[in-house]
Amino acid sequence: MARRHDASRCGRSSLASAALVTALTVALAAPGTTPAAQAGPDGATVRLVPDDDAVRRLAPDLQARLASDAYVYFRFINVPWERAACEQFRDVLPSLPPVHLHGDPHLEQYAFTATGRGLDDFDDSSTGPFVLDLTRFVASVRLALRARGWNDAAPRAIDAFFEGYRAALVDAAPLPPEPTAIARLRASRPRSPEAFLAWAESLMLPLDPAYGPWLPHLAETVDALARRARPGLPAGYFRIKKAGRLTMGVGSALTTKALLRFEGPTSREDDDVVVEAKHASDLRGVPCLTVAPSPAFRVVTGAEHIGRLQHEWLMVLPRLDPARRTEPESWWLRSWDATYREVDIADYVSAEELVEVARDVGWQLGRGHFGHPPGSGAPEGRILLEALEGRIRHVVDAQTARLLADWAAFAAARAGR
Repeated sequence: MARRHDASRCGRSSLASAALVTALTVALAAPGTTPAAQAGPDGATVRLVPDDDAVRRLAPDLQARLASDAYVYFRFINVPWERAACEQFRDVLPSLPPVHLHGDPHLEQYAFTATGRGLDDFDDSSTGPFVLDLTRFVASVRLALRARGWNDAAPRAIDAFFEGYRAALVDAAPLPPEPTAIARLRASRPRSPEAFLAWAESLMLPLDPAYGPWLPHLAETVDALARRARPGLPAGYFRIKKAGRLTMGVGSALTTKALLRFEGPTSREDDDVVVEAKHASDLRGVPCLTVAPSPAFRVVTGAEHIGRLQHEWLMVLPRLDPARRTEPESWWLRSWDATYREVDIADYVSAEELVEVARDVGWQLGRGHFGHPPGSGAPEGRILLEALEGRIRHVVDAQTARLLADWAAFAAARAGR
């Protein structure tokens, strides 16, 4: 429903018991085996390439961006990337407890509003080994610095990420200082409610005719669900004023999604509410993830456990696709904040700004993965990080090199057409 924090979650010490910590320590340092921290990867054996049919279905401008920008390519191939990471850690996976994962953490998932900042966009959230999130984000740092010509800062930025992650495992209470880039960007381009609503409407493309009869049912469903959390909502709050198909995004470019403008708390134009309804992505191709039977629940759960940005409305929707009456709950909905903005790689004015954000994300993931309450630590997380940090760094090196090679071949093939 509306965004909430689960107090009972904060009452649990962690996902792993003291007995499991002992078992992990033994498993990761068993006599006669190569220590996990020193075990070098054998190179990414899973090709980091997009599905040909998926590429053909993309808009021409996005196809061109895939071929011209390695970071955009990286964003589009999250599932192959995660499959490769599963393969690289296959020998230690049985010893790793499942944690809540963001699922696709990278630098351009980092966003801010007038009151908060942090990783957002939990489309690919699930449960699984913590190493998946770490390899994905650290690789994004390397690729972003490469794109900006700041390769010399990569060791510093990666160290900062691990410092932030480790600090959260020691004590989850003190939020890191706000990164310089966020304070600068927040002050530089404020957007009025009117400008925000006009921009949102500009993104709405015509809906498929099959969804026409679906809209009243959607409004009624959202209204009923919302009133369970906030019974005093004004009548007509979820009256639909405009709706359209939404195609923005890179990793989610082919995901079915809609954007809707609701009446909001009053009949004034400047307090209308914009929400995005989205079909959850299919993660069944990643073997080391635990994927819930109802995909939308994993998205909302991930946002509640790891997210720091507040969404006025965040909920799972019942079956809404008119063509698939028997599917599980696979639609979810979140409201858009007028002050919300994702930070693009091009927004950074120095490598040091990016270093600060890497540290902040490290803290967020360390806090979110192991679920420990503020003022406490996560001993099992510290043991795992100590054992596997070197391995994670090597895997990032191997998979990033493979990605760049596969991207170069993809770009060359497209140029030769």
